[in-house]
Amino acid sequence: MSAKKQTCCEQHKQKIEPGYGRLTQRTTTVYKKNLADFILDPDWAALIKTIIQVERSTDIFDTKGKIYL
Repeated sequence: MSAKKQTCCEQHKQKIEPGYGRLTQRTTTVYKKNLADFILDPDWAALIKTIIQVERSTDIFDTKGKIYL
């Protein structure tokens, strides 16, 4: 992505999911404007209408030490 700040159309944050000693949260961001800033190949620029970015954050819990890593 370029150095410009992109404006998203939608952003969704998933509830934190505990499981197997981990806490995972996902954030999904949808971009529908200024897509040329994302696309490096001009042949694809006319074909792509939406870009979706998924970010995942995971905290791991050490069950023996009782701390998050």
